[in-house]
Amino acid sequence: MNNRSILNIVLLCVGLALIAIVVFQSGEQDEAASLTVLHSSDINEISISLPYKESVVLAREAAGWKITEPIEARANPLRIEMLLQLAVARSHARYPAQSLELKRYQLAPPLGSIRFNQQSLFFGGVEALNRRRYVLSGGSVQLIAERYFYQTMVTLPALLDPAILPFDAELNRIELPSYSVTRSDEGVWTMDGSELSLIDDANAFVKNWQQAKAARITPYNDDVVNGFIKVSLSDGRLLEFELLQTHPELILGRRDFAMRYHFDEQQGLLGLSGK
Repeated sequence: MNNRSILNIVLLCVGLALIAIVVFQSGEQDEAASLTVLHSSDINEISISLPYKESVVLAREAAGWKITEPIEARANPLRIEMLLQLAVARSHARYPAQSLELKRYQLAPPLGSIRFNQQSLFFGGVEALNRRRYVLSGGSVQLIAERYFYQTMVTLPALLDPAILPFDAELNRIELPSYSVTRSDEGVWTMDGSELSLIDDANAFVKNWQQAKAARITPYNDDVVNGFIKVSLSDGRLLEFELLQTHPELILGRRDFAMRYHFDEQQGLLGLSGK
């Protein structure tokens, strides 16, 4: 190979490198750019879809966010905040989708999707250089921080409010497997018709129920029911729980949700310390 051939090969390599740099830079974007033009306050509906999982739909209401499909329940406020962060996530780069082979970036089919109002975002794989996630939105593929994928691609149990009672619930009666606690018209709590004596502080006991939050929530799994608990609210609602376990952790079930609420060391606080 003569010197001219070698020179031509070197020039060709340099040219290809320059073309690659131009193509890459054409996809780069201002660091201040966001994934969408939406603000958190603009979003009133969220839909999450994962392969082989039931889609979850959430809606903003006057009292806060609520799950509307596949069940109707209060949503976890902290999880909602994480979901809304995605809409304003920093976009590190943007590429025209029509110029890319979407299957190569795991965007056809996508690994999951989320919809804010009418704008859909589809998650793909992770690029190797900076470990950022590919997201398809409209006619562009963008790169965002990897953490947003794990913050938003969650299933129904993680989206449920861990509080077992509404935050503003006013209790009238708590029926436990071994006894019942009832509030009189005068606001005095009694146990099975007599003055409350087995619980040191009636107000603290009721407050424990009002503020009880599960450490985690999991789906039902052929659980054995050891008793039933009914909580009557002043607005006429009746909430029913199944007592699935008291040790080593307390587990209460909501049959209407097909979900189990796990509590760490709250058996005594909720009056359920039986073996």
